[in-house]
Amino acid sequence: MSADLSQSQHDTNNSDHFGTPHPITHLHTNQRGCPKIIINAEWLAWAVNHQSTAQIARFLGVSVHTVSKSMVDYGLCAPLEPPILHTVSETSPPTITFTQIHLYTACVSQWTDEELDYEIQLLHQHFPNAGITMLHGHFRQMGENVPHEQIHQALNWISPANRPFRRPCLRRRRYQVPGPNYLWHHDGQHGMFHVFCSISHYLYWDHVGLI
Repeated sequence: MSADLSQSQHDTNNSDHFGTPHPITHLHTNQRGCPKIIINAEWLAWAVNHQSTAQIARFLGVSVHTVSKSMVDYGLCAPLEPPILHTVSETSPPTITFTQIHLYTACVSQWTDEELDYEIQLLHQHFPNAGITMLHGHFRQMGENVPHEQIHQALNWISPANRPFRRPCLRRRRYQVPGPNYLWHHDGQHGMFHVFCSISHYLYWDHVGLI
């Protein structure tokens, strides 16, 4: 028992000095491609009870597929059945048939056109410039998976043509500067700087692109 206590104290001291070992190990096989990523089985078994697969992948800096494959390899979850059933007939020539038997993504919303128009008009009361991306995210938060094309058609029906898709008009400001390179103006997030300079009492400006 004393030996076990001594070993436990030794491991604790090493953990304090050298930190906790990282749960990922990179296995170099001296072959083409990236090294194989191996996730610690004990750590993964503990993590799946506290976080989702996407959060574990984000924490480890790997893809969701890597985490899911490791969970299946370690027996932490059962592999999903193929969503598409592939059948080949015995006729000549053979006929290939694809049948969807499982659906692992969110179901498409069953809203009618009138219900979708009402929800868009309701959101436009607070955000009149809301476009397809913002509306789609808002509906996903409500638990409704509305396709982008359906939102696009609804916006064309509700608003005048091209109105929701026009770029916002930028109001340019006027500056008076005493000399060259006196003032730099960052024009929002459009990736441009305007450099203002004064030559012979005239104000000039130029674009400086951000790379």
